[in-house]
Amino acid sequence: MAPNFEEAPGSSKRLKEEILYRFHSKEGHEFTMEKAAAELSGVVKQISQDLGIDDDESIRNMKPIPLINVSSEAFHYVVKWCEQHKTMPPWEQDKWWLNERDEEMKKWENEFLGGLTSEQLFDAANYMDIKCLLDKCAETVAGMIKGKSVEEIREIWELENDFTPEEEEAMK
Repeated sequence: MAPNFEEAPGSSKRLKEEILYRFHSKEGHEFTMEKAAAELSGVVKQISQDLGIDDDESIRNMKPIPLINVSSEAFHYVVKWCEQHKTMPPWEQDKWWLNERDEEMKKWENEFLGGLTSEQLFDAANYMDIKCLLDKCAETVAGMIKGKSVEEIREIWELENDFTPEEEEAMK
């Protein structure tokens, strides 16, 4: 059976059927994200509200949202995260313990964020106000330093020790 290229991601038929927000990364690259996924972002919701965008046709016709502080690389991962979480219940920021996810989702999240060495994704989640991603990034970073000494943390993040020996002694 031959593949159906009309249904492939990015095809004109698919783009006409789906409601997609468009974005420009800080490098000027254009990205799209499905409406349900994009609306995990507090920034997208606020921009839509401020511009009076309240129907699908307006979303289709709006100009790309400039993300001046989000790299193309980080946004690529933001799209993956949001697409994976678009059907999840709303995130409870002040009651994080209520944000239950099934084991399969927890596994996916841990694998997705397991190799994080860059702060770009954390910064993108913060800039775009994506609470569920920001909280998970913070949890991942906390796990990286849990039980580590100050010296080990400095090594992980390549931080210079800017304390004098006297200052270090005074802190002990």
